[in-house]
Formats: sequence, structure tokens, C-alpha cells
Amino acid sequence: MELMRELQKQKLTYVGTVKKSKRFIPLELMPFGEQDVNSSFFGFTMHETIVSFVQKKKRKSVILISSMHHAAEVDNCTKKPEIILFYNKTKVGVVSLDQKCANYSTSRRTRRWPMLLFHAFLNIAGVNSRVVFQCAQKGKEISRFEFLRRPGRDLCLPHMQNRLTITLPRSLKAIIISMVGDVNNTSTEPQKRGSASKRKRCAICPTKYDRNTNTYCEI
Repeated sequence: MELMRELQKQKLTYVGTVKKSKRFIPLELMPFGEQDVNSSFFGFTMHETIVSFVQKKKRKSVILISSMHHAAEVDNCTKKPEIILFYNKTKVGVVSLDQKCANYSTSRRTRRWPMLLFHAFLNIAGVNSRVVFQCAQKGKEISRFEFLRRPGRDLCLPHMQNRLTITLPRSLKAIIISMVGDVNNTSTEPQKRGSASKRKRCAICPTKYDRNTNTYCEI
């Protein structure tokens, strides 16, 4: 709201979404169970208009505020307020980027702000690199999911190959081999120990059975 007032002094208007945690939002515009889908609720001041629109299901709404709309105008076909239609037509740049990043996000819940920045850099790099790739391919289309899956696997590949060189549980090692291949060409088939070798407890059978065997796997 403070930003809108400052923009008005410069004869500039503002249209954008508002977080439901803002204190200036009236309680009457907050989502509640009695609201119908595709219903709109408006609030007016001398210079601003705020609207709450229930789009998909009850108790879920989107709130927008505008300093250039001053009437409760709703489109008859889409049932959406004019404020939302105008916002969807003019939103570009940061809003579109945030939407694309949210579709395939690497972010995780954390209180460490350096990690938040790192995840944001990864998300933005994924979007921008696909744009560069599409331009270099001259019209060859590739989905964002497939494009992000390839570099994700390539980034993990050296780490997984390195883990094959250390001691790991057989089940985990078999999963890694199925994904990256056996870099050491070790056999996963059971092999017979020599007669001089001692019998050892079976690593596959439950410990309570205490079964001994001289057959083993290389992994």
C-alpha cells in the first residue's frame, strides 16, 4: 500500500497480487467456506480497489489490488474480474520467470539464506539455459522437464561413479550401477569362493537365521 501511494505521487498506477498476510486486507475479503467458485468480492477506497477471486475451489482465493480500476467489473464469459484479466495480459518478466521456476523447482525448505539464493540461481539458470538451447537448435522443441533432467543426471554422474569405488550396501550399489553402468566392470553374479576360504554369514538372509555360505558377490 505504501508503494502504491508513492507511485500515485508520480502519477503512476499499480496493479498486482497481494499476500494474504498483509494487515490492510479486510477480513471480509479473506477466503472462507461460503464463497462460491468464480465469485468475486470487491473493496474500495478513494484511490485503490482490492478484489478477492475464488478461481478453483472454496477456501482458496487470489487477492489483487489496483490503483487504476475503480469499478466492480467482471467478464461475463470467464467470470473473472477486469483487474485479473488486465494483470494476466500485462504481467511479464519477473512474474513469468517465477511461474516457470515454480513448475520445476530445486528449492527446499531451509532457514539458511545462502541456500535460498543458491536454489534461486539454479532455477533461473535452468530457465535461461533452455532459452539459449532452443535458439541454438533453431526451432527444435524440447520440454523443460526433459531438458532439466539431462543436466541433472550429468551433474550427479561423477558423484555416483565415485561412490562405486567405496564400500556401499549391495542394494544401493546395485541401484547406482543400474543408472550409470558398472565403471569397474565388477560382476554382480554370485561366485564360489575357493576351498581355502572360510564360510561367512550370508549378507542377504536375515541375521536371526545366522546362515553361513561360501558363495559371495563381488559388490
